[in-house]
Amino acid sequence: GSSRISFLTISILVAFVFGCASPTKVTDLVPQSFFPGVNVHKMEGSVNVRTMVPTGTTDPTYVSMDVTEWIDSNKLKEAIELSITQQGVFSEVNQGQADYILEVWVDKIQNMLEITGEGFIFDFTSVWRLTNTKDNKIIVCDFVKGHGASRGLARRAYPPSISAATIDMIQKGLFSVSDQSQSHLTAISS
Repeated sequence: GSSRISFLTISILVAFVFGCASPTKVTDLVPQSFFPGVNVHKMEGSVNVRTMVPTGTTDPTYVSMDVTEWIDSNKLKEAIELSITQQGVFSEVNQGQADYILEVWVDKIQNMLEITGEGFIFDFTSVWRLTNTKDNKIIVCDFVKGHGASRGLARRAYPPSISAATIDMIQKGLFSVSDQSQSHLTAISS
């Protein structure tokens, strides 16, 4: 009787405190719009998107963790392609031959915990490279960072933090790719 109730109570308490993190869907990673006041320059032609995301945090300051249920190469690729289509950055997304190749490498995924600050934080550092396939000229090769934070119980706070960091990175990356007002070649030496 009472030991069964105690076990049930403890189980519920453990589930509440540690929570269950649900996997993210691609739509959780797609920006709803660009930054206010930012005009996206449409690139004429098709683009082939290629991505690479590490399976876990790199140089963690909080704790080392596997991030594949929330972000991986396929989810990032699909989220970028959907963002390109929704925002009209290129004429079309193409899986085969295309006018441009957009390569996105997430180099670092760092996580932090600020108990009195933003809560659970994820910061991404990535390289976005856009190449014209006609002449193999690199048009953009830029470092792009993404930042996301969420308050709440640990495992429940991870997905919204990672989603926010991914959305931030995609917004900044697509702006860098489409911005014709200045050169975006800061990562060319890497």
